Amino acid sequence: MMLDSEPMPSTPRQVSNVASVPVPAQPGQADFDEIVTFAWTHLQTPIAAVSLIDRETVWFTSAVGIAQAQFAREDSFCDYVISGGCELIVPDALKDRRFSKISLVSDYPKVRFYAGVPLRVSGEWVGAMCILDRRQRAITPRQLGILRFLGRQVQHLIELHGLPNARLSTGQESVIGGERDG
Repeated sequence: MMLDSEPMPSTPRQVSNVASVPVPAQPGQADFDEIVTFAWTHLQTPIAAVSLIDRETVWFTSAVGIAQAQFAREDSFCDYVISGGCELIVPDALKDRRFSKISLVSDYPKVRFYAGVPLRVSGEWVGAMCILDRRQRAITPRQLGILRFLGRQVQHLIELHGLPNARLSTGQESVIGGERDG
């Protein structure tokens, strides 16, 4: 587990080329949405998402509580999850020098808390299952266990259906619906 003050590993782990994993027409998308909604509801965070990553971009293929659907990889928490190959917990992103200046923290949606588990499919790092909050907070062992479980379910869905297509933001607060104040 990578905690909030640990530096990024000096030897980057294998990073996927998302294009190498099959992308279906959309089968299974409802399953991804259900997992994200479950995380949002049961882990009590204003934002929950499945993020996918390629060499330059991170996008939320399924998300609740955030309108921004994609952003530069270097401006993301997911890059650290993938590079470290392990879960990442950031109790207060404003106090963490790695993240205090990224746009998700300094601008909308002003993220303070992040917890993400890596998604690995067929030996390729493809993204993260994550929860975010606009307030600093801790994650309990029970919540982390749920997040890990949900991440494994996302991995199984990707293995079964391939990667879901990235969906463009509708400009609303959520890609799939729901809103919770953080």
